Parts: sequence; C-alpha cells; structure tokens
Amino acid sequence: VAANGLMNGIHDRMPAILPEDAFEDWLNVKGLRDREVIDLLQPAPENLLKIEQLLPAINDSRREGPALQTRISANASTESKQNTPPTLL
Repeated sequence: VAANGLMNGIHDRMPAILPEDAFEDWLNVKGLRDREVIDLLQPAPENLLKIEQLLPAINDSRREGPALQTRISANASTESKQNTPPTLL
C-alpha cells in the first residue's frame, strides 16, 4: 500500500497491516465485493509503528538470528557505527 507519513521518508510503499477486526474478511474474501477487499488495503496509522536504526547486517541474507535486530544506540557516534561493525554469528 502507499506509505503513511512516518514511512514515507524511507519508501513510498509499505506492507498492509490489517486491524484485528479485518482478519476474517481478509482470509475469506469470497463474501466481499471487490471494493470491500480493496478498502482493507490502507496505510497503517502513523502511531502504530516506530522507526529504529538497526545494524547494517540486517540486510545480509546470509545472516540470521535475533542479534540482527540489535538497535544502534542513539548516542553512538556515526564514526563508530560505520567503522566498527559488531561480530554476528
């Protein structure tokens, strides 16, 4: 779907995040008209998500594990973020 205001600075699209009360409709669209299905595909409310800076290794498909979701500290210097990548197994 089109990006909401929060995500728009990163990309012009974002995944559709459905509210819980729309799950059943999405999983069983046979009873819905086309317009009703399309109306489910809306950008998420801006207060639903937050942006966190993660380690660059998150983009390396050869790596896996929860350590990839380590946040970069807001008070870490830019130089240390660029020149001292952490070791991830």
